[in-house]
Amino acid sequence: MNLMISQVQLTEIRRFNDDGIREFRGRVVDAKLNETSINVGDLLTSDQFTEKVVDRPVLGEPESFERYEFCEHIHGVFEECRSEIEGRKIQVLNDAGLWSWLAAHWAPRLTSTRNKKPFVGEPARWVFEPQSARRDYRHLLASPYRIYSQNVGLRDGLNLILSGPVWLYNHFFEQVASRKFLHTNREALRAFDILFWDPKKRREKDGAKGVVARFGVVHNQLELTWDLGGMPAEKIVELFPKEFDVWKP
Repeated sequence: MNLMISQVQLTEIRRFNDDGIREFRGRVVDAKLNETSINVGDLLTSDQFTEKVVDRPVLGEPESFERYEFCEHIHGVFEECRSEIEGRKIQVLNDAGLWSWLAAHWAPRLTSTRNKKPFVGEPARWVFEPQSARRDYRHLLASPYRIYSQNVGLRDGLNLILSGPVWLYNHFFEQVASRKFLHTNREALRAFDILFWDPKKRREKDGAKGVVARFGVVHNQLELTWDLGGMPAEKIVELFPKEFDVWKP
């Protein structure tokens, strides 16, 4: 198993408790208002604000924070610790404390710059809110991992939405992440790639951003007539109307 771990010391995985989440959120808000980096140093191992998820050092530094590569890395870590995580009854995909702590742990690498100052953005990018349909998909780490974990083994279908570094806005990712009916529909994700991903250039097709928002709408309309759930991606693409012809192979 290739976890893509740099040669650095491994650390324990922790999660924020309720007080830790509140404290971290406050520090994110302060950093955003003051245009500074998030101050997390004393939070990460505090017994007041955190609790252990795994008792042994298992968390290494990913070599890449590209969405797909990061998800592949952290999935490998979770698999290695599956029995311990399950033993503590932690539901990885919906654990606010875990993902908020991971964002805090890697905050120095996840903080981009804008106008030569640290860019933090909205708190939902850092503090995971799994119960909010309007904000859960905005988390820098949890949101791409949710999609990846439900499609392990699928590469063609995730090329476009899991491209680019996690801190960089990806319009295509947001269009899929905000439509949860697509998360577990592998053939729909493959159809998305067929239409909008350029395999030669390894990037989105030119001009695709202008039409991608229509994908989910049209997919839902087609489902009223066709059983798309049992249909291969290539056939789904054929059913898309003429407005998509320019994007078809």
